[in-house]
Amino acid sequence: MGFSISAALSIFFLAFIGILLMTYSRVSESAFLIKNSTNDYLDIKIKQLQSGIDIENIKTNGHNMRIVARNTGSEILDSNRMNLLIDGNLIEQFYAKPSVWFPETEIEITVNGYNYYLNNKIIEHRFKIITKAGISDYSIITL
Repeated sequence: MGFSISAALSIFFLAFIGILLMTYSRVSESAFLIKNSTNDYLDIKIKQLQSGIDIENIKTNGHNMRIVARNTGSEILDSNRMNLLIDGNLIEQFYAKPSVWFPETEIEITVNGYNYYLNNKIIEHRFKIITKAGISDYSIITL
């Protein structure tokens, strides 16, 4: 084997080793990202399984509406990180007391000027509460 063949094989061998090292670093980084996202997904699923809410009462007086809901799960929920829908419309302005929602306790959600959100042609209205974990409950009332 001549010098030129040995040099060419050495260059090909070094290039092959370089490609293997770059491929390994990319594959290991991808595996790390997949493992982390899988762990995050499992954490969310566990929270969903351990969470639950129940709308117990909806009362209206004048222009204000009070919704009483109970945390039926075993997870502590943040009432500031939930959404309220009335007839499918996201309500931006509502107040929930207390802000930390412990298991087996109730919160009171107050919506001021709720008539603005209602379609007067509809007699039945659907109210839905959605938590940060994606757990929801709805109630239909007739006004």
